[in-house]
Amino acid sequence: TLPSFVRRELRVVKGNFVVFASTGDEGVIDVAEVGAVYERDVDGMPILGRQLAISKVRKSSGSYEITIPKDAQAKLGDVRGEKVIFGLTHYPGVVTIAVIKRPGDPAGCRQGG
Repeated sequence: TLPSFVRRELRVVKGNFVVFASTGDEGVIDVAEVGAVYERDVDGMPILGRQLAISKVRKSSGSYEITIPKDAQAKLGDVRGEKVIFGLTHYPGVVTIAVIKRPGDPAGCRQGG
């Protein structure tokens, strides 16, 4: 489910498509409106990295949802049971996604120590 600030930043509506792109950072990907694929920064370089996948925006019970495709999940790491964080970027219409990994349960905690 997309938080409202992400929905506004990506300007998504039901049926739109978003693109997932690689970044230079491990475990972080960009998601953007499809038109951002053609955008360039002031140096003439593409604002997005290599395109990983495309996903269609769905609306369910008043909220907007996207599925993170397997190719994009591979760059994030294992997302099952983990929380996903969205972050704004310097470019309009582009948002980063990262997985918040929960720390393991150290043996000392299980033993009350």
